[in-house]
Amino acid sequence: EELVEKVASAVVDEFEESFPELSRKNRPVTDVLDEFREYKLDEVTAEKQYNRKLDYIETYLLEELELETTEDLSSEDVERYQTWRKYESLDREKPLGTTTLQDDMYLFREFIEYLIKHQLAPRRFEWSVEIPETDGNKDGVDEKRLTPERAKTILEYLRKYHYADVDHVAMELFCQSGPRKSGVWGRDVQDFEYDDCVLNYEHRPSTPLKNDEGSEREVDLYGEVPEIIQDYLDERRPPVTDEHGRNPL
Repeated sequence: EELVEKVASAVVDEFEESFPELSRKNRPVTDVLDEFREYKLDEVTAEKQYNRKLDYIETYLLEELELETTEDLSSEDVERYQTWRKYESLDREKPLGTTTLQDDMYLFREFIEYLIKHQLAPRRFEWSVEIPETDGNKDGVDEKRLTPERAKTILEYLRKYHYADVDHVAMELFCQSGPRKSGVWGRDVQDFEYDDCVLNYEHRPSTPLKNDEGSEREVDLYGEVPEIIQDYLDERRPPVTDEHGRNPL
């Protein structure tokens, strides 16, 4: 690996000398972090959650590594982020849970890919980011994952044979916005706004969200999903009220 790294570095150096217009760029880390934060928050709904995750990346680069420019970042720095995030980033002895670490490493890898895309880091940096694997319910979370291909097949089946029943509606929501099961379970009829194509995730004591009010958000619904939910409400949903006086979706 050391030999390959030396050869790769020599090739890159020769390439950059021959084609300076394609060589890596160098920018202040603070500027790049701000741009990536703006880019990421523009495409997600859980802004508070992502802000916290992005804060850890910023703390690592600016305070732990004391980097000033992207040129100062090394592959060893990239590789060490996982260890720092798991054991050193929190003010406690217990290490970070594997599921949370996995999510954070996906985001960190996306940041590194952002650097590579903008010619601020070499392609090989991506190889230094390892995503930890989870073992079933190790952290109390079901880590079974559904491939996009299988999800598409399931949705096609439900739309054809079980249109607008409760399982169909739940599956559409899971595939469209990736919420927690408890989040979908805790929605009321009033949380759905057909005209605005929106489903509101509101924290309530009887059906709390993971981070209480911090997890509240408004999720846009697109495609056929708003119509499917409305058809379910009009034709399939039983007129029930729970013990708290709520009308569960």
